[in-house]
Amino acid sequence: MKREAIKKLKEMYESTLTFGFPYEDILKMEKKCENQNPEIENFIEDFNDFCLLVAGSCTYVLSNKRIPKSQRKNVEKGFFSQYPQYHFIQSALCQYADLNREFQSFERARVLLVKIIDS
Repeated sequence: MKREAIKKLKEMYESTLTFGFPYEDILKMEKKCENQNPEIENFIEDFNDFCLLVAGSCTYVLSNKRIPKSQRKNVEKGFFSQYPQYHFIQSALCQYADLNREFQSFERARVLLVKIIDS
């Protein structure tokens, strides 16, 4: 079970987790939301941090190393749990295809990481 999960994680890491960062979609979303929700101005940095956390954690698992405790605690939380100030965009993600694809890819990888860590 764990071996299959790691194999799947490796495939995800080598394919879907290496797409280009969806800057265009993020900038469009920020522009659309900036008047109603000023906290959106930090979204690009926070989403980038989330992606780096997941990708970095993947490298630990794929290298057969232990993820540091503080990092592990963050991996166990989904993006909107780590960054609740962006909860208002959750339903709007589907309007931004590249961003939504990237978000879904990293979220699937995060969930798989948690399963691997817990097994």
